[in-house]
Amino acid sequence: MNKPKIHTMKELSEVIAISRPTLARYFEDEKSVMPSTAKKIKERLSEVDYVYNFLATRQNRKSTGLIGVVIPHFEDLFFASLLDSIEVAAREAGFTIITQSSHGDPSSEEQALRKLRSMNVDGAIVAPLGSDGNNAAFEAAGEDFPIVFADSRPGKALPNADFVGTDNTSSVGLMVDYLCRTGAPPAFLSMPKLNSNAVERQDAYFVQMAKNGHE
Repeated sequence: MNKPKIHTMKELSEVIAISRPTLARYFEDEKSVMPSTAKKIKERLSEVDYVYNFLATRQNRKSTGLIGVVIPHFEDLFFASLLDSIEVAAREAGFTIITQSSHGDPSSEEQALRKLRSMNVDGAIVAPLGSDGNNAAFEAAGEDFPIVFADSRPGKALPNADFVGTDNTSSVGLMVDYLCRTGAPPAFLSMPKLNSNAVERQDAYFVQMAKNGHE
């Protein structure tokens, strides 16, 4: 037997005879309602075809409980590990993450930022490509929610954003200095220019080699 299709919480409330505020509390946190009420809601939900609209119920709140994450590539092991850690930490803090990949394309990165703004996320963690063309998009997003840049920096620094990543100038400089003092001057094998790290590390290598008197 086909179950009746329910489209809205108002309709659901009328069909299963449970008030909308009680249903809202139940869907937000099952433990926030009496056990007997939760049991009753479960039983009546089994009689209908209804899918709770997670996003719609959060659009008019001060906090949506959503954290946006934008990374360059899903298949990259580093970003996959980073994403996994973010998801675990967000869940423990009571947040849900919305993840998107820029696929190494500045236009896709800009589109991802616009989508996060449309969802009214509470904040975003972004591994930027470092394209100067997306400075305006980051500035606009930064006015809507706090941003933490991870691993690499955007093309232009944002005053209200934080950064978590490696100090390439210091770390590469230390490595080059150590290798110059303990053996032959090192050669530099550059990484693909996926983000700002590639340029920062190369520049740091040239600077430290010059300080040590090498070409």
